[in-house]
Amino acid sequence: MFMLKAILMMIFPFYRINLPPNIYPQSFTYSEYDHGVVVNKKIVAHGDVLYVALRDQLKKESSGWKYDITTYAPQYLFSSDLVKINCTGKMVVINYEQDGSWLQISKEARKPCPAPK
Repeated sequence: MFMLKAILMMIFPFYRINLPPNIYPQSFTYSEYDHGVVVNKKIVAHGDVLYVALRDQLKKESSGWKYDITTYAPQYLFSSDLVKINCTGKMVVINYEQDGSWLQISKEARKPCPAPK
């Protein structure tokens, strides 16, 4: 099944999809990286300012996502059991579980993801 997905992702590199609406858990573990090392880690709950800012930005960026098989080093990572949102500058990479398999989509956003002040 993975091989089939990989082949399809290579055949359709310009195929665009919408952001899945159910990628927002009750909380994320937020990790900030510096040269591959976690330098800050905390829980970001559903009502926190950072959570709301991330959700609002991703809602504005809901279309134009593409399937992606590239590996990206994280700068800011929001993760839960079913989704991982990797923000590296304006590049946003989302890994999420769907029907028992993990998919990865990416997009260059209009502005960088929010980060704690």
